Amino acid sequence: LGYTPNNRSLLVDPVEAETVRHIFRRYIELGSVHVLARQLVREGIRSKRWTTSKGEARGGVLLSRGALFHMLRNRLYLGEIVHKDVSYPGQHQAIVDAETFAAAGRLLDAAPVRQKKRVVDAAPLTGLLFDTAGNRMTPVHSKGRSGKRYRYYISGPLQTGGEVPRDIPRRVPASRIEDLLISHLRQWSMRPEADWQVFLPWIRKIEVHASALVTMLVPPLHERWGDRVDHPIYAESIARGELRVTIPATIILRGGRSRVTGTGFTRTNPDRALIAGLRRAHITLREHGVDLIEKGFGFDNAKGIADPYLRSLSSLAFLAPDIQQAILTGRQPDGMLLAELLRSDLPLCWQRQREMFGM
Repeated sequence: LGYTPNNRSLLVDPVEAETVRHIFRRYIELGSVHVLARQLVREGIRSKRWTTSKGEARGGVLLSRGALFHMLRNRLYLGEIVHKDVSYPGQHQAIVDAETFAAAGRLLDAAPVRQKKRVVDAAPLTGLLFDTAGNRMTPVHSKGRSGKRYRYYISGPLQTGGEVPRDIPRRVPASRIEDLLISHLRQWSMRPEADWQVFLPWIRKIEVHASALVTMLVPPLHERWGDRVDHPIYAESIARGELRVTIPATIILRGGRSRVTGTGFTRTNPDRALIAGLRRAHITLREHGVDLIEKGFGFDNAKGIADPYLRSLSSLAFLAPDIQQAILTGRQPDGMLLAELLRSDLPLCWQRQREMFGM
């Protein structure tokens, strides 16, 4: 963005160069890369379009936050070339003056300091979570139409437009991962009231697998739970004082989204939407001649359900009795949401249902 290559050096592209200067000026005015990214979307500013030697079109995409962070640190715009962390004068013309570049750098350096006090509360697993490809997973958030805030951890390359294999968890709901992990940490340490301030110093790394969270812990000497034979812990190995722990958890991928179902972790509050959906499912069936609660029911008087939504909803009435009881008492497995159930192909076999939800 800003230059056109030729055989020997980089030539300034006047239009693209002005876009680069505009981005630097707007960042200094706004003071936030996140706000800057949203502003550039409104202004319709995209990356430079170009064509490869094979005639393939590249670029022309919205600038991600990762791309903007890289741009605001790129000394190429100062007319320099960086090699092995050392900057040298280049043969190309500078686009951004030294004062502007330095001002942007000071803002970037100060940003983590302003956010440091909030990081544990906002995203406690920052820097500790990795996908199975070894990519660090970073916290992001979005807002729904009602203004509700949704938090996620996503694989690092997705922030910068990179590629991540689609068959591994690339994006996971933050609160469910955090709740699942701290629930087990409290159980293992026998500290039911402990918070992240206690546990974070013990965690070295967390890997998100499709069927488990693998956590590497180094607890204090007096907290070596693995040495206690009667302790309820899933330990694969204890080597060099590090505890490698597997937490069974199913990461269900669907349409680019994911949800987490963790063994041994349940909600503590009833889900009103889910309860209402379950009740409506039984009412709908009774209205169409099927009452699953009555003993000796039959399908002699059963009628078809014309409404597609009610037809889908009625499948909830065929959940295993213990699963329905868990829903009504607010102890359903984590990740069991009404919208997700309606999108799922629920098996009729009760045991398969329990396996599906980790019960």
